[in-house]
Order: sequence, then C-alpha cells, then structure tokens
Amino acid sequence: MRGLLYWAIQRKWLFISLLVGVILLLQPLPADLTPNGREVLVIALITVILFVTEAIPLPAVALLIPVLQVLFSIDSPTDVAHSFMNDSVFFILGSLMLAVAIVKQKIDRRLAVILFRFTGPKVDRIVFGLVAFSACLASLIGEHTVAAIMMPVVLSLLRHSSDEQRPSPRLAGLLLFSIAYSCAIAGIGTPSGGARNAVMIEYWSRLFGEHVSYVEWIKYAYPMVVLQVPILAIILLNRFVPE
Repeated sequence: MRGLLYWAIQRKWLFISLLVGVILLLQPLPADLTPNGREVLVIALITVILFVTEAIPLPAVALLIPVLQVLFSIDSPTDVAHSFMNDSVFFILGSLMLAVAIVKQKIDRRLAVILFRFTGPKVDRIVFGLVAFSACLASLIGEHTVAAIMMPVVLSLLRHSSDEQRPSPRLAGLLLFSIAYSCAIAGIGTPSGGARNAVMIEYWSRLFGEHVSYVEWIKYAYPMVVLQVPILAIILLNRFVPE
C-alpha cells in the first residue's frame, strides 16, 4: 500500500493532467467548436503538461497522443497508423540513421581533429570554428545529434585547456553554449536539419499541392544560417570572456 501511495505521489502530474482533461470535457461545448475539436485541444493540453512535468517518460507521452486519438474516435486506428508511415517520418528516420553511422564509425572524432587543425589554439578562432562546424553539421543531420557528437570534444578541450586543474566556468560556458546555440540556429538550414522542417514540407504539400525540394529549401533558408553564425560567435565571445 505504501509503495502504491509513493508511486501515486511521484506521478501526481499524470493524474492532474488527466483530471484537467476530464474537467474540460465536461464543460459545455462552445458554439463554434466541434466535439472532435475540443477533444484535440484536450489531448494537446494533456501532452503539454506531461512534456513539461515529465510525469511519465517522454516517449510514452508521444505514444499517448495516437492512443488518445483512437480512444476519442478522432480518427480510425488505421488512419492513425498511416500517419506514422508518411514520407516526412521516414526522412527524419534516415537523418537519425546517418548520425548513428557517423558516431559508430568515429567519424566525429576525425572531423574534430580537422576542425582544430584549421582553428589552432586561440580561443576566439576555436569558438568561430565550433559555431560554424556545429551549424554545418546540425543543418544536415539534426541539432540534438550534433550536440551529442560535439559534447565529448568540448569536454576534452576543457580538461586539457590548462596544465593547472582549475575550474574555468566562463570558458566552459563559452564552448558549451557555442554548440548549443549554433545547433539551434542551424536547424532551419535544410529539410534534414530538424523534424519540424520535414513536417512543414509535408503540410505545405497537403494544403497547397506544392512540393518544396531540398535545394529550394536551402536557397531560401541557408542564408539566414550563414548570417547568424558570425553574429552568434561575436555575442558569445563578448558575453563569456574566457579566463
């Protein structure tokens, strides 16, 4: 009994989110909203609460969305399953497979060695190199994967940045945020830079019947990435002046 109570306390946000959903479903339906529309809003609210509070594992929250769609009869099980088998999903899957292959074959380490051959030991050049290199990779294989690839490189740099074992919080912040922000700004560069890009291409095709090619996306989006790379490096170098 005590174990069950402890589990319920640990998962309190799960029950709170479900309670909020039930309360909204019991409210009078607005005149300009269909029953399915209200149910979609309830699902969205429940998933946002669960994503923010992490009451259950995030993959479980993602799987909860199609399950609730079927339970609320928003769509048939077959159509919900088909939504996971469209072109954009497979496109994202291929990008992730490419990233896994890069890490498996240790190509990321070789790329890091090439990077530091060009930048040398100066901090400002390393920052510009990290930002440009991470942005270039993140625009192709996804920002989260690139951050995971580059993190060991930066940690190794921090360990060997000085013969004295002293903490360098500003240097650490400079290098770590160089990766984080460069990956974030580069995600819009190509369709494979983020799942949202592939999804938007899919919706654009459905709504307007026009297909945006890989090259067309790059032509309009990549100049913004190129413009932001030096600006980001300058801001970080001025905000985190290294020791």
